[in-house]
Amino acid sequence: MKSSVILDCPICGQNHEVQLKTRKQVAIIKDEEVTYQEEYYLCTNANEDNEFVSGELLDSNLLRARDEYRKKNNLLTSNQIKAIRKKYNLNQAELSLILGWGEITITRYETKQIQDYSHDKILKTIDSNSLFLLDCYNENKDKLSKKVSNDRCKEIENKIKDMVAEFSLYYLNEQELLAKYMSYDKDNVKCGYKKISIRKLEGIVNYIANKVDNLYKVKLMKILWYCDFLYFKKYNESLTGLVYEHKPMGALPIGYNQITRLKSISSKVEEFEADDGTITEGCHIFTNDKYDVEPLAKNEKNVIDKVLDMVIGMSTKLIVDKMHQEKAYKNTEENEIISYEYAKDISL
Repeated sequence: MKSSVILDCPICGQNHEVQLKTRKQVAIIKDEEVTYQEEYYLCTNANEDNEFVSGELLDSNLLRARDEYRKKNNLLTSNQIKAIRKKYNLNQAELSLILGWGEITITRYETKQIQDYSHDKILKTIDSNSLFLLDCYNENKDKLSKKVSNDRCKEIENKIKDMVAEFSLYYLNEQELLAKYMSYDKDNVKCGYKKISIRKLEGIVNYIANKVDNLYKVKLMKILWYCDFLYFKKYNESLTGLVYEHKPMGALPIGYNQITRLKSISSKVEEFEADDGTITEGCHIFTNDKYDVEPLAKNEKNVIDKVLDMVIGMSTKLIVDKMHQEKAYKNTEENEIISYEYAKDISL
């Protein structure tokens, strides 16, 4: 049982406490089968035919089913669309008008209708690139001004410009990282047969930072390598899509500096005591609850947790020394890409 609520029960005709329960259910969305969590009420006064759903529950069940379809097809979910809109302090009609769409388009996407791929791409673009939204605003502000006051238009414009100032550096950093991975796709063993996903990478780094105290960049990169190679060993694909090179301090992903500067990753250069007792500077990685990141699947968390069980309590030097003994490292030369084909020999 999820919870209970008092309402007018259509089963027994009484106003009483009914149980709100959940179960897995299968639905067909656009000719595809999806599994989702269905909510329903249970009348405790009746022994048979005691299940029912309200109109509100029916709508939310349908939305969950559609969101599972979206996840399956790499589309933004209704909550993700809502989060993008709220980031810019816009209501549904305002965002629709700014993008040059019908006034209720965003409302439909947040409540019932699955967006097409072209609109999904635009929404993903404005999530990562405020400059693009500013261009849309300038193109469609006449249409917007017919629906909202001049003061509100100015307020919206200033908010978007503030976001441009805040996120432009992050956007350029992301583009630089993606450019480094342009030649690596899902058919390439060097990236573990997976195209890099910035949102997934951010989710993984934040998950690790939440579990590891005093996480610095060198240690993080070693953890990512072990996570990727262990995941490849189990599932024949990498966890992140990162490509690793043989460096003196162990395996390092291409674009490691850009990784720590991603917008949802909080980092700060600080002094700390090294393993030999000397004081040095390093990039300290923290958890960041400000941004919504892509959630991790259970099997992804299991692999990360297995690696963290190994490294918790180990110094950075010990982790580096352990990596230096891995066949993947010993059999490659400096600056050489470490193929995921070595994952079968990882010592985990």
